[in-house]
Parts: sequence; C-alpha cells; structure tokens
Amino acid sequence: MKRAKEVISIIFVFTLVISILLSFSGCSCNGGKSSITTPSSAAATTAAAAKTTSASQPTSASQPTSASQPTSASQPVSANVLVTSTDGNVSISVPSGWNTNNTQLYPGSVIGVSNDTANEYLIITEKPKTSLKASDTTNDYLTLVKMAFGIAVTNPLWGQPSNVTIGGCKGLTVRMTGTRKSNGTETVYFINLLESKNYFYNVSGYTLTSLENTNKATIENIISSFKEKD
Repeated sequence: MKRAKEVISIIFVFTLVISILLSFSGCSCNGGKSSITTPSSAAATTAAAAKTTSASQPTSASQPTSASQPTSASQPVSANVLVTSTDGNVSISVPSGWNTNNTQLYPGSVIGVSNDTANEYLIITEKPKTSLKASDTTNDYLTLVKMAFGIAVTNPLWGQPSNVTIGGCKGLTVRMTGTRKSNGTETVYFINLLESKNYFYNVSGYTLTSLENTNKATIENIISSFKEKD
C-alpha cells in the first residue's frame, strides 16, 4: 500500500512538471486547434487578397475609347452661300439649296436668286450714276423704279418709303404689293434702293402676299447681307 502511494505521488509530480513545461513552450490550445496559421490557409489568404486587388484595378474596358471622341461629322456646317454679281461688283449670302443663278427673274439683273419651293425670290439691278443726271438722288431713282414696276405689276400699291443703310450704302426701303402680269399672282415686294459712290442699286426681294409672314424674315436676311466690292 505504501508503495502504491509512492507511485501515485511520482505520477502526480511528473504530470505537474509536464504542465509547467507546456506553459512556457509558447503554445496554446483552443478546443484542440492551433491558432498558428497553416501554410495552406496562408496561401488561401494571399490568393484572396490578390483577387481583391486585381478586381479594384481599372480595366481597359473602363477607359475612354475613340468612339467617345467628337468626329468631324459633328462640326457645324455653313448654312449660307455667297453669291457674287455677274460683274463682280456686289454680293449677297443666301441659304444653301437656293438657285443662285436665276438672272432670268428680271432682265438686266446682275444677281437673281430663288427658292422656288417656298416662293422666295430676290433680284439686284444696278444703275451707273454716269447714266443719270449728276443731281439725281435716291428719290429720283425711286421714281424710275416705280415706272419699271408699273410695267410688270398691275395696280401696284406703294407704302411709305423710309431711310435705310445696308452694306454701308444709304438709301430708301419701301413695301409694295400688286398682281404680277406674268402669272397673275398676288405678290409683295420688299424694295431697297441704295446709293454708292458710282452706282444706284435696286435690291428687291418678293414672295406671294399670302406667304409674307412666313418668308419675310428669310428675304430680309438676304437683303441685309448685301455688300459692294471695296
């Protein structure tokens, strides 16, 4: 019995020593599992981190492509065409698509332009001052113009002339309505008689009276673009 007690004491001491040694070995147990990361878990962690990093980097698909850049097709295109008189003395600008060589609208015109689809027309005639009296003024030229229109228009109704300056040339502007003898249409005319150093000019646009409100702005824009060669 005494010997059995001695054996038990030896076993108890041995167990105590082992416990003390383990406490200083740097190891801890959590439910029998080690807290030290194993090589396999470290590799998995590294792979996950690499995947996260690569996913956060911008790809070529996120970069602007050439398709997003403006092309030449988006550049504005001029909407007007410059028309110069047959003698090169004067010019006007008209919308693209107009007939820019319709001098048959009026005999002797140096510019004749038209938009037949919209019934918009404009002519320019010029009169050298040398063919008139030296004392003639724009009012005298208006008298001659009225005589010419009296041949082409039935029952012309003239408005009150007013002063105007277009392209550096001073003169008179006046509205006139009447029936064209050539085709019987009711027509409104926007007549501008201008004076330069050597010429009198008749810059006249016209359209159907029923289309005056629709076409007036376009015709007046063309008239206002009138310029004499420097």
